[in-house]
Amino acid sequence: MKFTMHYKAFLLPLCFLFISFIVKAQNTYTFTGNGNWTNTALWNVYPGTTINSYDSVIINGSVTINNTLTNNGTVINNNTLTNNGALINNGFLTNDGTLISNNTITNDFGGILDNNGTLTNVLGGTLDNNGTLTNDGTLTNAGPLTNVLGGTLDNNGTLTNDGTLTNDGTLTNDGTLTNNNTLSGNNTSHTGNFSNAGILSPGNLPGTYTFNNNYTHQSTAILTTELESTTSFDVVAVTGTATLAGRLDVSLFNGFTPSLGDHFRILTAGTVNGTFNTVNLPEGYTCVVIYTATDVILEITATLNTTDFNESSFAMYPNPAKDQFTIQFRSATELESVTMYNLLGQAVLTSTERSINTSGLASGMYIVKVKTNTGKATKKLVID
Repeated sequence: MKFTMHYKAFLLPLCFLFISFIVKAQNTYTFTGNGNWTNTALWNVYPGTTINSYDSVIINGSVTINNTLTNNGTVINNNTLTNNGALINNGFLTNDGTLISNNTITNDFGGILDNNGTLTNVLGGTLDNNGTLTNDGTLTNAGPLTNVLGGTLDNNGTLTNDGTLTNDGTLTNDGTLTNNNTLSGNNTSHTGNFSNAGILSPGNLPGTYTFNNNYTHQSTAILTTELESTTSFDVVAVTGTATLAGRLDVSLFNGFTPSLGDHFRILTAGTVNGTFNTVNLPEGYTCVVIYTATDVILEITATLNTTDFNESSFAMYPNPAKDQFTIQFRSATELESVTMYNLLGQAVLTSTERSINTSGLASGMYIVKVKTNTGKATKKLVID
């Protein structure tokens, strides 16, 4: 009997807690009409500006947020939600209608934002995704849209970027992605075939942007590549086929001054098709762009410090070579050093002799940098 009494006494508060939880879980707030979120007359019950984890909000009217709204629960937009303040989502936000941001939307870590309708981040607005942003409808970005490291942006609908789309996380594109302005980031991945009409700017500082399928650089597209050193520069990595046209713009970063013969492997791919139509370098520099079956390599052929000595001042024979080649000068010139580089920019051989043994090198193309008492110059050498 005593056990039964204690057992009932123990169960009673648990029952009240369970009932209390059920009551909290059933809190649903509905907005109707047209006006501000804080207009309590437009709600069946006003939820305040913080949606608790056990709360649900349904937007059946046209609501405008002019303050800060924090969602820890569930918000379902069936009509129009316009954000002029700050919308912070830590829970579930489903848009089946129209969501317009003129200010800041932050989908925090663990937050889920599902867009099945129209989501527009206008010029001046900011959309930051730290959680999972899924677009099954129409997402138009005219401001900065940032998918941070650890964030996932799933596009199954139509995503149009007219602003800056920075992908430092994972972008899954199974829908239509159009870039009319700038795509940047040092990303984890970018799946789906992508055809770029705008600007591609890898890294936030020099870094790598990865395409996990095929990448097409259209005739209107611009690739901006920053060079910080011979080991730190922007790279585009394409798992599939890279089809090239358009423009390549190269800039120097953090005070870097390239030397004659420096090499930068700025694009890698399973297969490279086509070439850039135009290449722009910093003033005072010239280069050649080397296209191989799987790489695009930038070679500096003249710098601000280049002297009168140039590649026409010496010859290399035979070319292609097999076990050795010889350097011959066309004027009285003193050889100081010869350095050979592979197409990855790695030095593979150094000599001070005019006849150089290449029997230990693999077949392929090499860059030969010759330094003399009158300056430096480079030429390509093929080893059979």
